[in-house]
Amino acid sequence: MIPLLVHLALAAPPDSDACHAVRSVVSATPFTLTTPYRYEWSADALDVTSGTLLVLDVDPTWLVPSDTHQPTLFAGALPVERIGTGYPSGRLVVVVPAVVDVARAPLYFSGSDLPERVDAAAGKRALDAATAAGCAPLQVPAAKAVTLDGRAALLRLTD
Repeated sequence: MIPLLVHLALAAPPDSDACHAVRSVVSATPFTLTTPYRYEWSADALDVTSGTLLVLDVDPTWLVPSDTHQPTLFAGALPVERIGTGYPSGRLVVVVPAVVDVARAPLYFSGSDLPERVDAAAGKRALDAATAAGCAPLQVPAAKAVTLDGRAALLRLTD
């Protein structure tokens, strides 16, 4: 059972800052993996076989490292997998599994629960609230798709 405060935090609509915290998509690399990996950034079981590696320009005030819960970054209804903190540069690298169309999904912050606790129902509530608050998809630059062996090869792209 989700504690009431966490439920309310996930249900709270993002404010305009949360909708605009991700300023742009700097680059996008679509990928396919020959060896899938388990996506740990959602409560729902998901094996990643393809998706998009994004470099985002984010307001760094949303990325300050903390020992407490932080706002969860979503692509559509799914929390994204953050690679590094993105602080203080504001350049944040994320993995978005192919179940999300990054060209059609808004990128926004919502709630403060751990991403691995967000299930499909909570993700849908967050997306509905974000859409109602005016969060909209960003322009995603075109890029050539790559095929990689697995997660380790995907992470090497971020070096």
